Amino acid sequence: HKIALNWGEQEVFIEYHAGPAPGGTWVVIPSSKVVFVGDVVLLNQPPFLTNADIPAWIETLDLLMSSYRDYTVISGRGGVITQDSVKAQQRHLKSILRGMDRMVKRNAPTAEVERLIPNLLSDLTFPTELYDQYYQRYRHGLFQYYARRYHPSESSGE
Repeated sequence: HKIALNWGEQEVFIEYHAGPAPGGTWVVIPSSKVVFVGDVVLLNQPPFLTNADIPAWIETLDLLMSSYRDYTVISGRGGVITQDSVKAQQRHLKSILRGMDRMVKRNAPTAEVERLIPNLLSDLTFPTELYDQYYQRYRHGLFQYYARRYHPSESSGE
C-alpha cells in the first residue's frame, strides 16, 4: 500500500488510495507537506466512473480532508485545490450514489442512468462548449458503473 523513495534529502511516498481507479496512487512529500492525488478530485468536470469504486472513493476523500488537511493538495487535472474542492467532490459522488440507489430500488434498467446526467451536470460550472463531451463522459461512466455494480450481465456494452 505504500513505498518510500529517498530523493536526495527528501523522502517521497507512493501510496495506494482506492477510488477513481483500481490502482489509484498518490505521491506524498511529507517534508514539503505536498500531496499529488491524481483524479481523486476533479474541478468542475465529471468524475471518471467506469472503473471507480465510489464508496471507497468517498472514504479516500475523508482521509484527504482529515490526514492531509495541512498539505498542499494537487489534482492531476486541476492543479492546487482547496479543502472546499475536496468536499464538493465528495458531495458530487454522494449525489451520484443517491441517484443510482433510487434506480436500484425501482429495479431500473441500466439505460436509465442517462436520466441522471442533466442534474449532475447542473452541479458543475464549465464552458458550454464542453457540455457534449461531459455528457458523454457521464453517459459512458454511469452506464459502466451501474452495470458493473448492479447488473453485471449488462456491463459488456451499451
